[in-house]
Amino acid sequence: MSVTDTLLTLERILSAGGFAYERNRIKALRILGESSIEEERVRFRSQITGNKYFWGGMGTAADLIMPTPELNKLFFLAYYDLAVACEREGLSSIYSRDIKHLFGRRLGRETAADPLPEG
Repeated sequence: MSVTDTLLTLERILSAGGFAYERNRIKALRILGESSIEEERVRFRSQITGNKYFWGGMGTAADLIMPTPELNKLFFLAYYDLAVACEREGLSSIYSRDIKHLFGRRLGRETAADPLPEG
């Protein structure tokens, strides 16, 4: 899946979990990523690689807990998939590598080829 496809999946999970504010932030990011306007694409790259809100830590989108175990697992899977898609599309950052490592381990997807992130 592409980064924008994965963001759409996250939107749906956040909506199902009742997190409208966070869904709207992810949606706005996805719309920038789908834009054909260069300025918006530059802003998307900046946000997906540099805005910690989208990746983790207390009070961030990746720090949410969904209301059901099923949604929570889908949430972790989608965030892991987002980190993988970012890496594949050249949008990797310290934040996405952290999520890939942490969520990958939680999901049993961590391998020797996925070293601990630096920093």
